[in-house]
Amino acid sequence: MVKHSTQVYCSVCGRVGRLERNSNTMRFRYPIDKVHVPNVEHISTISDAWDYAAKVCLHMSRKMMKFPPPATLDKGIATSWYDHFRTVVPAHTDNEIARFESLHRHIIESRILAFKNNLKNKEEALSEQEKPQDEEQGGIKRQPDYDTLSFETEKEHIHTPLPANTGKVTRSTLAFLYGAVVCSVISRQSYDQASAFKPSEDQKIVAKAICTEFQFLYLDERMRKDPIDWFKIMRDVRKHGMGAARAKHATKLDDGEIVKLTSKQIQKKAAKTREMARQVNTYLPLFEELFKRYGQYTKSDSLRAASFVFDFLETQLSIYDQSTTYRYASVIHGVGDKCPVSPYESLKIVGSE
Repeated sequence: MVKHSTQVYCSVCGRVGRLERNSNTMRFRYPIDKVHVPNVEHISTISDAWDYAAKVCLHMSRKMMKFPPPATLDKGIATSWYDHFRTVVPAHTDNEIARFESLHRHIIESRILAFKNNLKNKEEALSEQEKPQDEEQGGIKRQPDYDTLSFETEKEHIHTPLPANTGKVTRSTLAFLYGAVVCSVISRQSYDQASAFKPSEDQKIVAKAICTEFQFLYLDERMRKDPIDWFKIMRDVRKHGMGAARAKHATKLDDGEIVKLTSKQIQKKAAKTREMARQVNTYLPLFEELFKRYGQYTKSDSLRAASFVFDFLETQLSIYDQSTTYRYASVIHGVGDKCPVSPYESLKIVGSE
């Protein structure tokens, strides 16, 4: 039996093409697993945008454990983010934040200990014949993934040597976890079935504003550069040239080694950095105003406030073990020629092939 594909009018370019849909289910255990942050190009709804924000916060929460900041910086980061997210959370006092930290520090440390004991038991169960050969004996030495949190000090790391205190539960770790819970609650409360299938243009703009705000937090550890760093690099390339910019923005690793970005890396990032600058000017003021209004809206009604607090208490435990299905869609016009479209969008069918 021949399977026919649906032909539709593309909402992006207006041409006819083959509609292709796919989905990907991600399972996640905090803080053990690497956080899979959704691709912002596929996000068009407000609920999905807040889910993206939650995933970015979880990514940063793990990063604060992987590379614990100095005590003074850790306190400053935690205070800043608690203050930011409490603007939309009804009646969370300092005492309630302290209880949140106490509860989740205990949960995280318990999960880390259980994970380490499980690894140890598995290693002990392996016989010497089943263990992989050492590198000296012709085997392949396993290197940890760059975004994998190691709870033991590693002598070598594929990109960056890990500090001796890797795995420490810092206050900034807990503050970003708090942010992830807040964003997850807003994601759930902003879900609208009708909008999920066909978001309005205004909703798409709000989703873009949310994603732009939280893109600033996402840091690729392989380069250790955030969007602000990339703005500075591009500015220095224009002012002083490629060589001077590479030297000025070199990264000094913990072991003293100096690592420079390549010209290819900078050139590849140039277009995305220009687009990010445009988004910042367009969307960040909008996000700040909307976030402020959302907090006022939530706190202005006792029933809405109670609902938010209830959802927060429920979500703060479910944040540890998740299963999320991401859906994607494209209109294929030819080999290497396709337009990403919203998976919820209803496109006009013109036939099948």
